[in-house]
Order: sequence, then structure tokens, then C-alpha cells
Amino acid sequence: MIKPLWARITQAIKRHTKAQIFYHGCGAIEPFLPDLIEIGIDIINPVQVSAAGMDTAQLKRKYGKNMSYWGGGCDTQRVLPYGTPAEVRAETQKTHRRPGAGRRLCFQSSSQHPTVCSR
Repeated sequence: MIKPLWARITQAIKRHTKAQIFYHGCGAIEPFLPDLIEIGIDIINPVQVSAAGMDTAQLKRKYGKNMSYWGGGCDTQRVLPYGTPAEVRAETQKTHRRPGAGRRLCFQSSSQHPTVCSR
């Protein structure tokens, strides 16, 4: 019921603009990514790396040619709020160095904080 409506909306936007469609979905949303790609979603935010199936390297391998990821640079549930600066830096650097096919991965702690995009 919702998917056909979202598909019509995204198709109309893309028909009349060059916009990229940004979808906010927290948690373990990996099972829904094929449907979101099918209806025209281009970018997912956030990537909650502590949720099941939301490993950035796996997501980029599986869907990287069809979708960009805004977030996922660090575990925002455990490491970012409770880790030391060294732990946050180490996890972010580890994630940043992972190989990924296709489009860019934008590292961000949440949608309200500054972003650093990798190429």
C-alpha cells in the first residue's frame, strides 16, 4: 500500500528534477533496501552499524552501485557515546578504510552533526 505511493512520488520528483531521494530509516533496515532501491531511493540515513545486517562494508558490496549511505562511520549506540576519543578514532578509521564499490559513503554520527564524505 505504501510502496506504490512512494514509487509514484519518487518517480514524479525524478521526472521533474535532478534530485537525489534521501530516506531516513534507523535500525536494521537491510531487508527493505531492495524495495527502497526499486522505488527510487538514492540515499539512506542513518546507517546504524550496531543493528543487524547494517555493516557498511557489506552494504556497500551488496547495494553500493544503487545506493549511497549517509552515516555509518562509527557505532553511535556504544562507541561514540561511551568510547574514548582513541576508540572513536580507531573505529572511524577502520570503517573509512573498508573497500566499497560504487558511490560515496558519508561518515556522520547522526543527522544533526557535521559530515565528512569519503571518495
